[in-house]
Amino acid sequence: MWSRRISPLVLSLLLAAAGTCSCGKVEAGPDQPAPSSIPPADGSTPDVDAVDVQSPPHSCPSGLPGPPMVEVVPTHAGTSYCIDSREVSQGEYFTFLGVFLEAPTVSAQKKADAGEWPAAQGCEWNLSLMPGYGDEPCYSQAPSAFSQKNKYPSFAVACVNWCSAYSYCLWAGKRLCGRIGGGALSVPEVTDPAKAEWFNVCSQGGKTTFGYGDVYNPDVPTPNHLTVNGSGLWADSPDQCRGTLSPFDKIQGIGCNVAEWQDACEVKPAATLCSVHIVAPTGMPDEPRCEYHDEAMQQRPDPRIGFRCCHD
Repeated sequence: MWSRRISPLVLSLLLAAAGTCSCGKVEAGPDQPAPSSIPPADGSTPDVDAVDVQSPPHSCPSGLPGPPMVEVVPTHAGTSYCIDSREVSQGEYFTFLGVFLEAPTVSAQKKADAGEWPAAQGCEWNLSLMPGYGDEPCYSQAPSAFSQKNKYPSFAVACVNWCSAYSYCLWAGKRLCGRIGGGALSVPEVTDPAKAEWFNVCSQGGKTTFGYGDVYNPDVPTPNHLTVNGSGLWADSPDQCRGTLSPFDKIQGIGCNVAEWQDACEVKPAATLCSVHIVAPTGMPDEPRCEYHDEAMQQRPDPRIGFRCCHD
């Protein structure tokens, strides 16, 4: 699932860099009902409100689906943006599925009257929002990466391909994190704190090596700890999995927990590849360094990859 530099789970792909895909262009879909009013299809109430963060500042939108947002003022650019205070949870993703699917806990059958979900240009092939859907779901060997029965509503959702993550963020009134100010990044820009929303937060404005500081903590989980038969992780992750400087101390699980899709893709002859933080390249220590990233196939779900959204 990872590309050329990752563990044995991953398919090797990869050629030299090519042009950046137009990932930020959107095909507008019809208005959809507010997802926050729609319970999961199995009738359960997702436990996604336990995250211990301060209320989002007035300048960030409130009441949108998904995690509460935190305002970030980049050290370099000087303009603010908002980012989800944690990764999107399985319970929150189930609310999204409930808008478009008949019975998400049973099948991926689309509602006849649901209309089209919002999508990025180039994602016309993505005919199912169900994570890991297929003959052998990606969560079959890591069950808590995603539970179709919604057994882990507070765990970070994984096994979501890039296009489905992008669609969720659009539907929620946000966007997949990419360029400060909006739009997609080129892959070389994903480690520039003046341009990349995710990296700016992980490095605390370009100041630290890890999302929690400069000293490696082996007790903080990394995506590669989610091995075959491994468990998923809570979206409201432990306190050591957050920044130390304000406002980064209000943002959880960035640079640890599951890896996260970015709005930064390249079109290759064999496939479209999109950037994923954080992945330790082959031969490097398995440490959650903010600079570590790799590319994964846009259509390929992985039990170690989740996402969060941003907002201008």
